Amino acid sequence: MVNENAKRTTTKNTIFESSKMYALGEIRNIVASKEWYEGVLSENSSATEFVIDTPEELIAFVQIANDDNYNESFSGKTVKMGADIDLNGYEGSIVPIKHFHGTFDGQNHSIKNMRIVSNEENVGLFGCIYQEAVIKNVVLQGGEVVSTSKDVNNDGYMGALVGCAFKSGSISDGSGAQIINCINLGCRVVSSGHKNVAGILGFAALETHVTIRNCINAAAVECNYWISDPATGGNAAGILNANDSDSSVADCVNIGSIHSTKVAGGIISSSYSENYKFITGCYNASQVVAPQENMPWQWDSYGSAAIVGVVDSYSTPFDYLTCAYDDNLCDTPFWACANWSNELTTEYNKGWTSMKKSYSTMVSSLNATFSDSPYRFVEGNTPALVKK
Repeated sequence: MVNENAKRTTTKNTIFESSKMYALGEIRNIVASKEWYEGVLSENSSATEFVIDTPEELIAFVQIANDDNYNESFSGKTVKMGADIDLNGYEGSIVPIKHFHGTFDGQNHSIKNMRIVSNEENVGLFGCIYQEAVIKNVVLQGGEVVSTSKDVNNDGYMGALVGCAFKSGSISDGSGAQIINCINLGCRVVSSGHKNVAGILGFAALETHVTIRNCINAAAVECNYWISDPATGGNAAGILNANDSDSSVADCVNIGSIHSTKVAGGIISSSYSENYKFITGCYNASQVVAPQENMPWQWDSYGSAAIVGVVDSYSTPFDYLTCAYDDNLCDTPFWACANWSNELTTEYNKGWTSMKKSYSTMVSSLNATFSDSPYRFVEGNTPALVKK
């Protein structure tokens, strides 16, 4: 029940919305409860595991991570969800967790009706994660992540779960951040102010290794960013917006619609990585559309496709033997830039037709891949998830 007399939490930044001024990250009618953290540490100052169960505790988690007085990045610590957390009925917006180094384990519980309205550089439940961070077993059910201002003085990265992975490990020794067994079940991502958006992770930065495995996007992702310059359109993807690193994306599925003003991809929007075939076992069964009509893009700098929106000439980004897509919704696995490598041309001619697989033929294999998930894919011609 909403407590009408509860104090409002506040932060320093503000936004304007619907003629009302809210503190950025303010949740009205809710009192942050920090007992799960402060109470545990008061009994055991070396405690490394904490459990949150309620909206009040989730908001406290965000506040503690962002409050310089706590100096808490949760490095070496684990925060678990002990129950579903429903933010329905609370008015306002969660502020992104700016820096997270720890482990967040949803234990297959859902964060329901989460709402984030932000114009900070990195936007998501976790704005930025680092080398040792692990985000796993989280379900985002309903809600939205939104940016509105077109005055963001940076590229801007948005993901429903994570905005940006930064300075994270090495592919050679297997270190780096991990996003595992997470589902975006209807938490839509809509941007006018950030030009790089995704259903799971907004961006894997240069010199970063992040592993994304067994994740599903079942939410609409829409990037409306555009200004009058052929180089400044928007980019959108189901799983990872852009890879400028040696990251890996394995056994992930997109069944959410993807729309953008310049580049769109069912799994990732664009690849600028020299990591050969870093996308494996992935499947797209939803509409992917870019660019919008009447946009002045250079012909070789835009595109939309089922797996990767735009590919540069460094290497083949995905394994055509293990990836697949429904060609009733997208007619090509990727859109290549003008300077194709011989390798890319060979892979395209050899394998793209074998990747065409309808959703109805993929259901059994998808459910086998996600056998440990709390959700299953529904048989039929329309992509859908239901709780087991």
